[in-house]
Parts: sequence; structure tokens; C-alpha cells
Amino acid sequence: MLTERYGVMVKKRQPIVSLRLRAAAFATLALVSAACGTPETRKQGYFERGNRYAAEKQYDHAIVEYANAIRLDPKFGEARLKLAEAYE
Repeated sequence: MLTERYGVMVKKRQPIVSLRLRAAAFATLALVSAACGTPETRKQGYFERGNRYAAEKQYDHAIVEYANAIRLDPKFGEARLKLAEAYE
């Protein structure tokens, strides 16, 4: 697109990336980074979800969550105990 500036035809420059697009990209990156978490936080999340499922007597779901926690930390004794209780 051409425009006249000071009597001379010049090419109008388009912004490479708008500020909104940059902000959206940054926000998306921040959310993705936060969702990954550390193995410790993920382990605790699995364990807590397992406890919620067990409290609701949804033992099949609780078993999956406890097994996920144990997969991240094979020495996680509490999760092993809760897994055994969920199988009872």
C-alpha cells in the first residue's frame, strides 16, 4: 500500500506484530508453563483428586489418580496406602 508523504510516494509500513497479539502470546505461554508444574505439585494434585474420588465412593477414578501419583514417586507411601484401601 502506497501513501504520499511530503510529496513522495512511500510504502506504508505495517506493524509486524500488534501489541494485543504479543500480549495474547505471552499470556498463553504463561498458562502453558504454569500447567506443566513440577513433579511434586503434579503428584500432590493426583493424590488430592484421588482423595476426593474416594470420599465420593468413586473408587475406579480414585485408583487411577493414586496410581498416577505413585508413577511420579514410587516411594509415596500415603498414595500406596490409599490405593490399597481403594481396592478393598
